Amino acid sequence: MDEHGWITIPALMDQVHEACGFVARVAARHGMDDEGVYRCQLSVEEICTNIVEHGYENVERTGKVEIWCFTHEETFIIEVIDDAPLFNPLARPEPDPSTPLFERTEGGWGIQFVRRFMDRVEYSSSDGRNHFRMEKRLS
Repeated sequence: MDEHGWITIPALMDQVHEACGFVARVAARHGMDDEGVYRCQLSVEEICTNIVEHGYENVERTGKVEIWCFTHEETFIIEVIDDAPLFNPLARPEPDPSTPLFERTEGGWGIQFVRRFMDRVEYSSSDGRNHFRMEKRLS
Protein backbone atom coordinates (compact mmCIF):
# COMPACT_ATOMS: atom_id res chain seq x y z
CA MET A 1 0.00 0.00 0.00
CA ASP A 2 1.59 3.27 -1.09
CA GLU A 3 -0.73 6.11 -0.06
CA HIS A 4 -4.26 6.04 1.19
CA GLY A 5 -7.27 7.98 2.37
CA TRP A 6 -10.70 7.11 3.68
CA ILE A 7 -14.05 8.62 4.49
CA THR A 8 -17.11 7.33 6.33
CA ILE A 9 -20.52 8.64 5.33
CA PRO A 10 -24.00 7.96 6.68
CA ALA A 11 -25.88 5.64 4.31
CA LEU A 12 -28.10 8.43 3.07
CA MET A 13 -28.69 9.44 -0.53
CA ASP A 14 -27.73 13.05 0.08
CA GLN A 15 -24.31 11.88 1.32
CA VAL A 16 -23.34 9.94 -1.82
CA HIS A 17 -21.94 13.10 -3.44
CA GLU A 18 -19.48 13.37 -0.51
CA ALA A 19 -18.13 9.93 -1.35
CA CYS A 20 -17.84 10.79 -5.05
CA GLY A 21 -16.05 14.07 -4.32
CA PHE A 22 -13.66 12.35 -1.95
CA VAL A 23 -12.76 9.69 -4.52
CA ALA A 24 -12.28 12.33 -7.23
CA ARG A 25 -9.92 14.37 -5.05
CA VAL A 26 -7.83 11.35 -4.04
CA ALA A 27 -7.70 9.97 -7.60
CA ALA A 28 -6.62 13.35 -8.98
CA ARG A 29 -4.02 13.70 -6.22
CA HIS A 30 -2.56 10.40 -7.37
CA GLY A 31 -2.27 11.64 -10.95
CA MET A 32 -5.26 9.96 -12.56
CA ASP A 33 -6.42 11.67 -15.75
CA ASP A 34 -9.83 13.35 -16.00
CA GLU A 35 -11.47 10.41 -17.78
CA GLY A 36 -10.25 8.00 -15.12
CA VAL A 37 -11.44 10.28 -12.32
CA TYR A 38 -14.85 10.52 -13.98
CA ARG A 39 -15.14 6.74 -14.27
CA CYS A 40 -14.14 6.26 -10.64
CA GLN A 41 -16.73 8.85 -9.53
CA LEU A 42 -19.51 7.21 -11.51
CA SER A 43 -18.58 3.78 -10.20
CA VAL A 44 -18.54 4.93 -6.58
CA GLU A 45 -21.83 6.73 -7.11
CA GLU A 46 -23.41 3.55 -8.46
CA ILE A 47 -22.11 1.33 -5.66
CA CYS A 48 -23.01 3.77 -2.88
CA THR A 49 -26.46 4.43 -4.35
CA ASN A 50 -27.14 0.70 -4.48
CA ILE A 51 -26.04 0.33 -0.86
CA VAL A 52 -28.33 3.15 0.28
CA GLU A 53 -31.32 2.18 -1.88
CA HIS A 54 -31.15 -1.61 -1.61
CA GLY A 55 -28.64 -2.61 1.06
CA TYR A 56 -30.20 -0.64 3.86
CA GLU A 57 -33.70 -0.74 2.35
CA ASN A 58 -35.22 -3.03 4.98
CA VAL A 59 -32.88 -2.20 7.82
CA GLU A 60 -34.41 -0.09 10.57
CA ARG A 61 -31.23 1.66 11.59
CA THR A 62 -29.24 4.07 9.48
CA GLY A 63 -26.02 2.50 8.42
CA LYS A 64 -22.73 3.85 7.29
CA VAL A 65 -20.51 3.39 4.28
CA GLU A 66 -16.72 3.48 4.38
CA ILE A 67 -14.76 4.35 1.26
CA TRP A 68 -11.06 3.58 1.23
CA CYS A 69 -8.76 4.75 -1.56
CA PHE A 70 -5.17 3.78 -2.01
CA THR A 71 -2.63 3.07 -4.67
CA HIS A 72 -0.50 0.05 -5.18
CA GLU A 73 2.17 0.35 -7.81
CA GLU A 74 0.32 1.96 -10.78
CA THR A 75 -3.17 1.01 -9.69
CA PHE A 76 -5.75 3.16 -7.90
CA ILE A 77 -7.89 1.02 -5.63
CA ILE A 78 -11.26 1.92 -4.12
CA GLU A 79 -12.85 -0.27 -1.49
CA VAL A 80 -16.43 0.38 -0.40
CA ILE A 81 -17.44 -1.31 2.85
CA ASP A 82 -20.87 -1.41 4.44
CA ASP A 83 -22.80 -3.22 7.18
CA ALA A 84 -25.97 -3.89 5.19
CA PRO A 85 -27.10 -7.50 4.82
CA LEU A 86 -24.56 -9.43 2.77
CA PHE A 87 -25.12 -9.19 -0.97
CA ASN A 88 -22.80 -9.83 -3.88
CA PRO A 89 -23.91 -7.65 -6.80
CA LEU A 90 -21.45 -9.44 -9.09
CA ALA A 91 -23.32 -12.72 -8.61
CA ARG A 92 -26.23 -11.40 -10.65
CA PRO A 93 -26.20 -12.39 -14.30
CA GLU A 94 -24.96 -9.67 -16.63
CA PRO A 95 -27.80 -8.00 -18.53
CA ASP A 96 -27.95 -8.67 -22.23
CA PRO A 97 -27.72 -5.37 -24.16
CA SER A 98 -29.20 -7.08 -27.23
CA THR A 99 -32.50 -7.64 -25.40
CA PRO A 100 -35.20 -5.34 -26.79
CA LEU A 101 -36.00 -2.46 -24.44
CA PHE A 102 -39.55 -3.63 -23.78
CA GLU A 103 -38.27 -7.07 -22.67
CA ARG A 104 -35.55 -5.83 -20.32
CA THR A 105 -35.93 -6.27 -16.58
CA GLU A 106 -34.86 -3.75 -13.98
CA GLY A 107 -31.56 -4.07 -12.24
CA GLY A 108 -28.06 -5.03 -13.12
CA TRP A 109 -27.28 -2.20 -15.53
CA GLY A 110 -25.45 -0.02 -13.04
CA ILE A 111 -23.09 -2.77 -11.96
CA GLN A 112 -22.53 -3.51 -15.65
CA PHE A 113 -21.27 0.07 -16.12
CA VAL A 114 -19.00 -0.33 -13.11
CA ARG A 115 -17.54 -3.51 -14.64
CA ARG A 116 -16.84 -1.62 -17.86
CA PHE A 117 -15.52 1.57 -16.27
CA MET A 118 -13.07 -0.11 -13.92
CA ASP A 119 -10.21 -2.46 -14.77
CA ARG A 120 -11.13 -4.93 -12.07
CA VAL A 121 -13.99 -5.36 -9.62
CA GLU A 122 -14.48 -7.92 -6.91
CA TYR A 123 -16.76 -8.58 -3.98
CA SER A 124 -16.00 -10.25 -0.69
CA SER A 125 -17.47 -10.35 2.78
CA SER A 126 -15.66 -10.32 6.06
CA ASP A 127 -16.98 -10.13 9.63
CA GLY A 128 -20.51 -9.73 8.32
CA ARG A 129 -19.58 -6.73 6.18
CA ASN A 130 -19.75 -6.23 2.40
CA HIS A 131 -16.49 -5.28 0.68
CA PHE A 132 -16.69 -4.08 -2.91
CA ARG A 133 -13.27 -3.44 -4.44
CA MET A 134 -12.60 -1.56 -7.69
CA GLU A 135 -9.26 -1.07 -9.39
CA LYS A 136 -8.22 1.37 -12.11
CA ARG A 137 -4.78 1.76 -13.62
CA LEU A 138 -3.37 5.24 -13.15
CA SER A 139 -1.92 5.39 -16.66
